[in-house]
Amino acid sequence: MANTDRYRPAPDAVHRDARPDEEPSRADVDRIVREARSNAGRPSLSGPGVKSPTLNVRLPAKMRAELDAVAAKQGKRPSEVARAAVAEYLAKR
Repeated sequence: MANTDRYRPAPDAVHRDARPDEEPSRADVDRIVREARSNAGRPSLSGPGVKSPTLNVRLPAKMRAELDAVAAKQGKRPSEVARAAVAEYLAKR
């Protein structure tokens, strides 16, 4: 492995057993991979350790553009705006 391809922990890494000039141990690499996999994706909306269900919705292009514009104006993601709209609709039923 070329020297430039070696893993180097961040200087401010909290969990680091290897010195910056050393190769990380197998345990370090395994822990890093485990942590990356367990923290992948967005946080659950259903609760800790529970995968949030997803819903795919097709929208006309104009409606999607309006959704994107509203989300950008509010500083939110389109999914957040859509979730709020669905919650409001369900609360009124």
